[in-house]
Amino acid sequence: MYDYYMEETKKLRSIGKDLNLTDTDIDRIIDESFKFLENETSIKKSQKYYGRKKFIIILSIVIALIAVLCFFSNPRKIIHGYIERNFQALVYPGMKLLRKIMLPVIKTFPSLTQLYDEACLIGNPYFQVSDIDCWPCENVKSILNLTVANLSNEDYHSGIPIVLRDENLKEVDFEDLVDMYSCHKEVFDKDAGKTENILPEHSTPENLFLKSPLSTNPSSQKNLHVTWKLNRLEPVREVRQTFGTPKQVPFYVSGATIEKWLLIDEANASPYELPWTEGTTVFLIQGSGSRLISLEPSVECLSSCHRVSILLRPKHILWFNWWYWRGKSLPVNTSHNISITYVGSYY
Repeated sequence: MYDYYMEETKKLRSIGKDLNLTDTDIDRIIDESFKFLENETSIKKSQKYYGRKKFIIILSIVIALIAVLCFFSNPRKIIHGYIERNFQALVYPGMKLLRKIMLPVIKTFPSLTQLYDEACLIGNPYFQVSDIDCWPCENVKSILNLTVANLSNEDYHSGIPIVLRDENLKEVDFEDLVDMYSCHKEVFDKDAGKTENILPEHSTPENLFLKSPLSTNPSSQKNLHVTWKLNRLEPVREVRQTFGTPKQVPFYVSGATIEKWLLIDEANASPYELPWTEGTTVFLIQGSGSRLISLEPSVECLSSCHRVSILLRPKHILWFNWWYWRGKSLPVNTSHNISITYVGSYY
C-alpha cells in the first residue's frame, strides 16, 4: 500500500512539473486533496450514524404498535378471522379437485384406494376450537347410566355422555367375527384388508380370524390390541348387520358417517386412546367382554370439566361428543375374555 502511495505521488509531481508548477504549489494541492478526503469521510460517518438512529426509531415505533395491539386485542382472533375469510371457502373445492386429479393415479396403483377413501390423511394434533362453550360438560361428575331406562329420542342431551342398554343390539364374540369374515371374505379382503397391531401374524383379517385366531391362539401375555378400520360401505354394512342398529339415536344428529372401527382387546391389553372419528357424536357398542372407558375433557375444557368413566358390558352403547371429551379404553382386572368394541359416529 505504501509503495503504491509513493508511486502515485511521484506521478502527481511529474504532472505538476509538466504544468510548470512549483514544488510549493504541488505540495499545497496534495494537502488540499487530503482535506477533501477527510471531509468526505466525516460526511459518510455522519450519514451512517443518522441512518442507524432513524432505523432504531422506526423499529421502536413498530414494536410499540405491536405491543399495543397485543394488549388491546386478541391477535389469535385476528389471524383466525383472516384465515376463515380467505381460505375456508377454498378447502372443500380444493379437496374435491385433488380427488379428481388423483383418479388416474388410483387406477394405476389400486392399493392406494385405502388412502383415497380416507376423510383425513393427516390429523392435526394442535387443532383447537377457539372460544368453545364448555357448559355441556361443566357439571358432569359421572357418565349418565341409563341402562335400565326406556328413553325416547327427546330425552337425549347434546354433549352430555350417556350409556344405554339397547335390545336391538346383538352380543358379538370373537367366533361371531370369524363367521362374519368367513362368509364375506371377498368383501373384507378387497375393501378392508389390513388391521393395526404390533404383531405381524395378525396384520390382515385372514391371519387374525382364520390362520391364527386369538380365540385358539392367544398372544403370550394376552395383551394384544387390534384396530380394524372399515371405511367403505360394503364391509360396514356386514358389520352393522352383525352388531345390529341402535334403536335410540340422539335427536340432534343428522346422519351416520361411513367409517367404523372394530377394537379387539385381549384381557390384558394396555390402555389406548379411542380412534378420532369423522363425526363429532361418537358411539361405542360393546359386543362382548368388557372395557373401562375413560372420558378426558378436551384441551379447551380442561379448566372447567372433569374426567369421568364407565364400565362397558355387552349390548351397552355409550354416546359422547368429542367437542368436549376424548375417549380412552382401559383393561378391566376382573375380565378374562376378549373384548369386542364397535365404534362409529354421527354428524
